[in-house]
Amino acid sequence: MAVRDDDLAEFRRSAICPSRLRLFCYCELAAMLERQAVGIDLWPTRAAFRGCVSHEVHAKEQIQISGQPEPVVVWTVGEAMDLLRITIHEALRKRIILANSADIRTFCTIVPQLVPGRGCYGYPDALDCRNGTIPVIVEAKYVSSRLPARTRAADEIQAAAYLAGVIELGFADAYAEIIYRDRSGRQTQVRMPYTAELERRLKAIARRFDSVEKGLEDPIPRDLGACRFCRFRYACVYGSRSLG
Repeated sequence: MAVRDDDLAEFRRSAICPSRLRLFCYCELAAMLERQAVGIDLWPTRAAFRGCVSHEVHAKEQIQISGQPEPVVVWTVGEAMDLLRITIHEALRKRIILANSADIRTFCTIVPQLVPGRGCYGYPDALDCRNGTIPVIVEAKYVSSRLPARTRAADEIQAAAYLAGVIELGFADAYAEIIYRDRSGRQTQVRMPYTAELERRLKAIARRFDSVEKGLEDPIPRDLGACRFCRFRYACVYGSRSLG
């Protein structure tokens, strides 16, 4: 049976989440512990909390401008992808931004098979369709220090996972914009096309993620110096050591 015919709810349960891929790039252990995060503080730093608030403010503003779409019930992966294609074409026609907040979802992205036997499903910050021809994945990140000179590798992988889902729908010219905002309201943004090299990196990290999550390989920490900021530090052997 083709993936298009798969039950959507079942597909979502096994799908790789782009935000977990991003966390996996920072620390494989943290990405594995996230599934056991019940009772663990959601905001490890003030910057993380400010970033969430900033995103919600921008998302709600866009949803108010563009309007909230009527819910449509779909049962299979194929039906969901067909609906997404129609939604994006309509957004391009209207030249609007489709935004996702914590409680209102206007669209998602689906990659039927990112690694053998497993797809990818997630909710980008926004899809900018205002140019009327090319949909643009928008991922905004809050930084507590100065604005970075270039995009971070983990942010590139997350945006690439979302972008792959848009390209899967036939929008071959789609690209992503990664925006960094600081506490003073300044921002910088970088355009990121979906290149063969980016696709190779995305799939390599997704394969490693899949292997570690299935217990075929052991997770390894990426940056022990960052353990003290991690919300999983009390549940992780490396994080516990960082606490003294």
